[in-house]
Amino acid sequence: MGQIKERTDFVSRFSYALSLQKNESFDEAIKIYQGILSKKRDARVYINLGNCYAGQGDLDNAGKMYQ
Repeated sequence: MGQIKERTDFVSRFSYALSLQKNESFDEAIKIYQGILSKKRDARVYINLGNCYAGQGDLDNAGKMYQ
């Protein structure tokens, strides 16, 4: 996973954040998703970001991401 962590393209960053999310490393996944959104708005990123917040029990921020 080290190689994908260093890549900066959308697909690699998204895939890395998704793998972190699946392993319940929500804080790190949130940072990466936020970084992606600073460069490109994408509905999939908002949904996954919402899922990370929900996984942390932060339903307020989760709801904002889903909207």
